[in-house]
Parts: sequence; C-alpha cells; structure tokens
Amino acid sequence: MDQIKLCQINICGFSDRTKACLENYAHENQADFIFLSETKLRFDTTVRNYSNFYKHNKSTSLQGGVGILMRDCYRGDRQSYLEHEDIDALFMVAILNGKRYLFCSLHPTKQSQVVQKIP
Repeated sequence: MDQIKLCQINICGFSDRTKACLENYAHENQADFIFLSETKLRFDTTVRNYSNFYKHNKSTSLQGGVGILMRDCYRGDRQSYLEHEDIDALFMVAILNGKRYLFCSLHPTKQSQVVQKIP
C-alpha cells in the first residue's frame, strides 16, 4: 500500500438513494476511508465492503451525526474515550502497514463547543 485514499462527504442525510450513490462512488474510486458528516441517522446502516462506525446526534431533532467507513481490508477500532457527547466527533485508530493512525470525523454544531471541549 503506497497511498491511502481519503474522502470526506457531507452526506446531508442517509437514504437508500444516498447509500447507493455512496457505494458506487466508493467502488469506482477505491476509497480506503470515507468520513461522513450530517448522517442524520438514528441507527447504524451498512455500506458494502466497508466497516462502518457511526456517532449519532443525541438531540431530538434529526440532524448532525458523523461516520467513518473503512475498507474491510483494514483493521481498526473506535476510540470512544476521546469523544464528547456534545460534539459530533468520532475517533478511530486504524492499523496500516503495522503502524497506528488516528482518524477523526468531525462536524461541529457550534464552533464554540469545539473550542471549549477540545484543548
């Protein structure tokens, strides 16, 4: 593996249509990691050939939420101890070529929250 292909998408809500488009895009571009914002999910969904990690917005309105999709050929674990309940941020460590890398998908709902919560 010489290069890692990363992609960030503000998906503006998961639906059957956006899921199909995302799966096609991932397949055509061979993205290794896809970082999603504004998933607007209340439950986890799966994307073919990817390990799926999600953090749902706890508010009553259907907004926010983030996700990380990692190609199935990699190993990784969510690092929930780095996350804060008031910030749409999801952290994971992936092992690539024997090295550990920290990835984050972040979508602040209010900029001041990030400044106050993350030193």
